[in-house]
Amino acid sequence: MDAKAQRRIYPELRIKKTHGLNRILGIVGAVIGLALLVGNIVLAFSEPGWKRWVFGLVGLSMIYYGLRTAGLDPVEWFFALIHRRAWQRLQVTADGEIVERNVRSRSDDEGNISYTYWATFRFDTTEGPVVLRGQVDKPQYDRLEGVQTIQVRYAMDNPRQALIEGEWTE
Repeated sequence: MDAKAQRRIYPELRIKKTHGLNRILGIVGAVIGLALLVGNIVLAFSEPGWKRWVFGLVGLSMIYYGLRTAGLDPVEWFFALIHRRAWQRLQVTADGEIVERNVRSRSDDEGNISYTYWATFRFDTTEGPVVLRGQVDKPQYDRLEGVQTIQVRYAMDNPRQALIEGEWTE
């Protein structure tokens, strides 16, 4: 499976590159946030009140932003794990059709032009028809020229996680 198709199915679990100092500060912030959260849980049994909610929210916020500063996105990781689990279960292959192909160009401040290739495809599932639009690489885009029908492999648990013929290997 190529990288663009893999990102369409589920985002990869990754650690973003950050400056070394940011990574250290992020980890320290996350550890302090974890200490606040654990301390809040311990105090919740002995000292009820609004202060524990404040410390709990501050602790959770520090954990979240500390991990993000260190290069980890907890929300991205959570959704990546959910999507990965759905894709690793039962997969079904169905006949589909190419609805549309298009290219988007973007130029940066220096005048460099980059192209993004898109394919919109439709296929039927047990719950009804599904239409998806996904980014494909240039060779895949070229292979789709003039093609009417194509095989689509999708996750039975989530038909919106789908690959078109040529994006998967047996």
